[in-house]
Amino acid sequence: MSVPNKFEAGALFPEVGWPVVGGGGTMNIAAMQGWRILMVYRGKHCPLCKRYFKQLNEMLADFESAGVAILAVSADPQDKAQADVEAEGWRFPVAYDLPLDDMRKLGLYISSPRSDQETDRPFAEPAMFVINRTTGSSRCRSASARIPGPTWPSCWRACPTR
Repeated sequence: MSVPNKFEAGALFPEVGWPVVGGGGTMNIAAMQGWRILMVYRGKHCPLCKRYFKQLNEMLADFESAGVAILAVSADPQDKAQADVEAEGWRFPVAYDLPLDDMRKLGLYISSPRSDQETDRPFAEPAMFVINRTTGSSRCRSASARIPGPTWPSCWRACPTR
């Protein structure tokens, strides 16, 4: 695993963009309006990410009603990301093909696959970015082993737009 240059909380979110599952164009977080939560996940091979996203998916309407957009991205190719969206029923936008350069820009921990069955490319360890609606600044949390941070219900209780 490579150790990142830390992305500082409060820094402007960089201009990066990734294709979205289902032909939804390009996910450009910095250009979006409103509060945004971006979840970086390992990819199709991660059962912990799927459990975390299941809880998030169940609370999606709460976040949307408060004006908070939920988004996700991984290094997976389109076919794997599409398969996850369909199999798991995720209702939030999911981007794919997160490149190594963008992982480094975001200060993510980067891991290499342990086997070809896991995945065929380096992948980012989980991270969460909360991006401010007006300044584009962000708060972030990244992990080297599992999905970071608190449970979604505790995030919801602390949501600044409620």
